Amino acid sequence: MNLKPFFLMSFILIMSLLSLQFAVNATTKINVVVSTPTLMSLVNSAAGNYVQVTSVVPFGTDPHEYQLVPKDLEKISNSDMLIITGHFKWEEELVSYVNRGTVLDLHKALDGKLKLLNIPDDDINLHEWWLLPYNAKLVIHEIASRLAEIDVYNAKVYMNIAEKSTESIDKIVAEVKRTLSEKGLIGDVAICSTPIEQYLIEGFGMRCTLILAEEELSGVKPLTLEKARAMLAENSPKVLVLADISEGTAGADVIKKLADETNTYLLRLTMMPEDNWTYETLLAYNAGLINSVPYTSKTNSGTDIIMSILVPILSIVVVVEAIIILRLRVRRS
Repeated sequence: MNLKPFFLMSFILIMSLLSLQFAVNATTKINVVVSTPTLMSLVNSAAGNYVQVTSVVPFGTDPHEYQLVPKDLEKISNSDMLIITGHFKWEEELVSYVNRGTVLDLHKALDGKLKLLNIPDDDINLHEWWLLPYNAKLVIHEIASRLAEIDVYNAKVYMNIAEKSTESIDKIVAEVKRTLSEKGLIGDVAICSTPIEQYLIEGFGMRCTLILAEEELSGVKPLTLEKARAMLAENSPKVLVLADISEGTAGADVIKKLADETNTYLLRLTMMPEDNWTYETLLAYNAGLINSVPYTSKTNSGTDIIMSILVPILSIVVVVEAIIILRLRVRRS
């Protein structure tokens, strides 16, 4: 078994984390506010430690249900840049509270350039479209360009950071696709709990052949559940996918039960990371989780299967250690 991809992804992940401690030449960091926390990693990939980024919606909160509070309005009015997805209706209200800063509506700014996926047999999926690697690279460069307009002194720095980030993204995606191809996990191999997971796994070459709950807050239709059971009985989908931000939804509850009933592998993704992670850190972390999916071929030896599980675990341990070291350095400084 070739271990090179796993060590490469671990190296990229660790370097992404440690790069956040680099010193800033500017006397004051640019204050960036994003509408949802899943955008924070993209800002970090575009600007590193040159900005202070906060989210209107707190970590672990469903943005569809969020209600603005007075401190949010104060946060926005004091921002240098407000970044919104263009997906949530309440984001329009945020724009009216911008005082001196600039507004970046990602969907409008990148209209015509984005790769938008369709929910199987349904409409376009706009849930977390910015987490597809292809779209993420566009977002990172757009954010860097806007920051360069605000902070002309560090304009080249932002563009260089963004370029290095996109190069890392390409390397991670290429390695994961190669590994998944070897495992027979490219194509229509997954059932997702909600539309949230689709953009991340399809960037790696896995496709959601079925989504249980087509909206995070909706239930799972009986016909959809029946279809899922029939597909799993035929061993068509090989993986069930659940993201951390889908927890608590009907789709999450059902997919866990299906995993237990059918003994199908449940892949748990992280899409709501630590607030200091870059997008490539998030991508590499999930690459390690995806690599833990067992081989579909019965010809693989027990050693190969064991290694496919152990290597991602070791990678995650290294990442956790890197985070602890980083936090200790920040506290000491």
